[in-house]
This record gives sequence, structure tokens and C-alpha cells, in this order.
Amino acid sequence: MRKILLIAVFAIFATNAFAYKTFCKFQYYGGVLFIKSKTYFDFGSGYKAKLCDENKNVILFKSDIDVINYMSKLGWNLEQNSIFELDEKGGKCEFIMSKEVKTDDEIYQGLNVEFDN
Repeated sequence: MRKILLIAVFAIFATNAFAYKTFCKFQYYGGVLFIKSKTYFDFGSGYKAKLCDENKNVILFKSDIDVINYMSKLGWNLEQNSIFELDEKGGKCEFIMSKEVKTDDEIYQGLNVEFDN
């Protein structure tokens, strides 16, 4: 019985041993109306990215919290946030999120990403 338990514990640790944390930064530019808001993502490629739906339409988020909730459902965790500008026209917020992955393919899992050049 102890051998089976020991093997099971070893198997659990062995599968998690190769996971690593990856990071994503997103900038949310909020307007007075959410239609004027913009969200840009940086997954470490050096290019700005936008999230799209299944029809390749850019997703318009209602607020910065809407973005965090969306990413959270896909396994991303909020690490840090900063507010850079805030006035009557809106503001700019920047957020760092992280996700535990085992392969680079898992970074974009569930996301339709369109990169700007």
C-alpha cells in the first residue's frame, strides 16, 4: 500500500515539475463609453495583440475588470496593476497576469489573438 501511495505522490510531483509560469501584460485605455475603450496585450513577442472572437472581430471589453474576468476564466491570474493616467476623458491602466503552463501552446489556449506589426 505504501509503495502505491509513494508512486502516486511521485507521479503528481513529476507532472507538475515541468510547469512554468508565463506572463502577459495588457493595457486598458478606457473612454467615457466602453465603445471608445481599447485593450492591447503583450505576450512577450514584442508585438501588440488584440483579442478576437470566433468571427475575427476585436472584442470590446466594458471595463478593465471585464478583461481580468475574461482572462481569469482562461486560467490567468492577476499579479500587478498600475494606473498611469486618469482624467475626465478616461484613463490608462496596465496589468500583469500570469499562467502556469507546460508548453508554449498553452499560453494562447482559448484565445484568438491578432497581432499588430
